[in-house]
Amino acid sequence: MQLKPMQPAPRAGLQPPRTPALVCHPDPAITSVTLTKGKYPLGVTVSYPVTHVALTPWHSAPNQQNLTLTAHNANTNQTYANIQRVPADMPARSVMLEFTTPMIKDAFDNFEFGGYLDLRIGYDPDILLDSNPRNDDSNAASNHFRLENSDILGFMKGPKRTQTYRP
Repeated sequence: MQLKPMQPAPRAGLQPPRTPALVCHPDPAITSVTLTKGKYPLGVTVSYPVTHVALTPWHSAPNQQNLTLTAHNANTNQTYANIQRVPADMPARSVMLEFTTPMIKDAFDNFEFGGYLDLRIGYDPDILLDSNPRNDDSNAASNHFRLENSDILGFMKGPKRTQTYRP
């Protein structure tokens, strides 16, 4: 029987280097909203991108995430709503969705009761239970963007034809 020489034990405090595990921190985010006045006096289009701002890819099942836009005219109490599907697969740091609404006639008031605009990324309730860390949004704060009455009135009363807002 041949004996193999024993390797000396590592000294206290010294550990062999470990390979770091790839940590997924997906983050679809509403990164801006642009309002553009149209040919109608109170008509507006709304444009927005949803960007996957994380350093790792996004992978999900189809139809598990969407974006809801709500534009509310506080004077007429009319609401325009639009839902867009957010793609299931996206590389890191990529635009997931770019959308511009059709012209919303009488989108907002330009006198006293402008209204509000609300954008919200929503997820299927089962998305956190599917054992897929590549679709578990790591930053819920970037999933909602709202323009309040003062923002809406400032744009509607102002001279600018287009205005971009960022969170």
